[in-house]
Amino acid sequence: MLVLLAAGLVAGAAVGAHGSTPVSNVSIQDPTGDAGSGPDITALAGSVSGGTLTLSVTFANRSSLQTGESVQFFVTTPAGGSLNIASYSWGETDLSDWTNGAWVTIHELQGTWAGDTFTVADSLADLQSAVHRSEEHTSELQSHHDL
Repeated sequence: MLVLLAAGLVAGAAVGAHGSTPVSNVSIQDPTGDAGSGPDITALAGSVSGGTLTLSVTFANRSSLQTGESVQFFVTTPAGGSLNIASYSWGETDLSDWTNGAWVTIHELQGTWAGDTFTVADSLADLQSAVHRSEEHTSELQSHHDL
């Protein structure tokens, strides 16, 4: 499984507290040839433009995911919300939230491959709604537990 923990800077600011100014661009380079036979990430990028968060990852040795691999962008907010945008080798890309100790799929997103780069985008409004949904669900569970 391939896990990407970066992009939190862009995504965290993007779906953070109301009134906070999102970071518009983040780009991270990684040396080629340091992954053995596994997925070799050479670049990771995140941007916020026109109300949309776009995340991409470029590989030196992949133009698609192999069986059992995934690309995962873990998105956290300053308020403590946790989201996961994950694409799997079978072609599905999901937006999930962390609820009750597990990732729960909210809905599918459209991810695309262009050569050696995988890209996924979602509106800031959708991401904020997903974080709010997670917070409401957690509060509801706590209320039932307190009874």
